[in-house]
Amino acid sequence: MESLRKNKVFLIETLSGDASICLQYVQNDNIITKRDYNNLNQPNHTEEKIIINLLDNLTNKGDETCRKFLKLLEKDEFQEIFPQLKKLFTPVSDWRV
Repeated sequence: MESLRKNKVFLIETLSGDASICLQYVQNDNIITKRDYNNLNQPNHTEEKIIINLLDNLTNKGDETCRKFLKLLEKDEFQEIFPQLKKLFTPVSDWRV
């Protein structure tokens, strides 16, 4: 959970590029429920607001949910969509939980 908080601004900037695809992956990996998805995917919210709400939702769910999300961020197919994430998983980064 601390890793998400520590890197929240970077994640907002990175994932806001395509919040809808991010939500699709998070729901597909059962990190959030269908209800969470519907609450987060509001057409009147900016992409940035959707990601802020997603990260807040994940941290409120606890460490296990945060770990699942971190695993998603490490996946190659997810990093192909958001290549900036690779910066977080380099040996010099202290991102790992």
